[in-house]
Amino acid sequence: MRMDPVPDKPIPPPGLDQSPPRQLRAVSVLWDAIGTDGQEAFRKLIGMVGISLFTQLAALTSLYLIVDSLSVAEFGVLSSALAVQSFGTILSTLGIRPILVRELSRNPERRDELCSAYTLIAMAGGTIVAGIVYVVLIYLDLQATESFVFQIVACGTALAAINPAPIFDADGKQLASTVLTSIAEIAALATVATLWNQRLLSLIPIAVIFAGKWFAMSALSWGYLFYKRKGYRWCLSLKELQPLLRASTPLSGAAMLQTAMISSGPILARTLGGQTAAGIYGLAHQALTAHILIMGLVGRIVAPRVAVRYQEPGFVFRAGLAYVGVACCLTFVGIVSGLFVLQTFLDPAYHAAGWPITIVLVALVIRSLGIYSNLAHIVTHRETVVFLSGVVGVLVVVPLVVALPGIVRSLSLQVPSSLSIVLGTAWLCTTVVSLLAHRHFGSPHETHLNQS
Repeated sequence: MRMDPVPDKPIPPPGLDQSPPRQLRAVSVLWDAIGTDGQEAFRKLIGMVGISLFTQLAALTSLYLIVDSLSVAEFGVLSSALAVQSFGTILSTLGIRPILVRELSRNPERRDELCSAYTLIAMAGGTIVAGIVYVVLIYLDLQATESFVFQIVACGTALAAINPAPIFDADGKQLASTVLTSIAEIAALATVATLWNQRLLSLIPIAVIFAGKWFAMSALSWGYLFYKRKGYRWCLSLKELQPLLRASTPLSGAAMLQTAMISSGPILARTLGGQTAAGIYGLAHQALTAHILIMGLVGRIVAPRVAVRYQEPGFVFRAGLAYVGVACCLTFVGIVSGLFVLQTFLDPAYHAAGWPITIVLVALVIRSLGIYSNLAHIVTHRETVVFLSGVVGVLVVVPLVVALPGIVRSLSLQVPSSLSIVLGTAWLCTTVVSLLAHRHFGSPHETHLNQS
């Protein structure tokens, strides 16, 4: 007697579709379309953003404890000192970091020479910048406490300049770098919380904590590299040093111009509206810094891939859409969470920072488009375009700042909100110039074909 085989799986009733839902099929197709490299980049991005959000939570907690311990005027002093640190770090490295990422990604066999040249430039630049700040402070009429805060921050600037972050980027170890940064930030939070609990949190201890955090970030990063045998053998070569400096000179100028526009905000707010205005704008500046930091993490994943794959048709455009899309999402989250924290936890004296925070974060979407456009110029060796776009931004900012007192009086605007509008206008102009340059020179893929 013959028996039919028993099926392994139950037979579905007629008309019942066992295929996955349409939405899941679309996600699967999209996931396959981005390829193995894109999937790896996405996983790294999720990990880095997750850790970075945790780090930013620690930084925001520290900021809350600091704001709770300082008056608005004292917070204005601290914001001005931290603005000097941002500018000093860019000046110290001479704009060489994106050049190092590009060259290490394309020429890993020259690792020893390139890393040695970068270390020398960063150490020398950081020392020189700290010395310049010390000399300038001699001729400024500042209170003793304020002057000492600037001196501590200047020392921390030299320590922050030697951070080997671009080496991590070129090696594809951005996630490890983010974890090390998070460890330093958590240690800083623990110190701030301890002093806050003991009612010992004042300007000078806060400045020391910031400088120690920057040192910890650099020390942990270098220690990790050599522990994992991912460091380098000291091999300084003038043959490598000169091309790096020559290529980084326009980027150094552009970075200093861009950073000057960002970092001068708290100082201009203090000059035009006093220390209280500087304290209010300082919160917008912190929101701006957090946005730039997270987008910097995204850029650290994108930049090495664009440097290697820019000749592929359509790759630069697809990566740009993803980059700007992340910026839009981050801006939305930043505005909602920033206004919630402002209205719920902070003193009513800081509530006026709502509009400056909103304006700055919206303007950062425009800036993100400009930053990615500049990245596309860098991978095709058009660093001069990046510098020229920065010049345009400064040419827009300077007359607006000169006319700002009259604008504030005539439109009845607050100084912090007015400065945020000026900054957004400058970013819009620099972005337009950078995009128009692509129309003139062609896309990175077209440039590669012409060079070939």
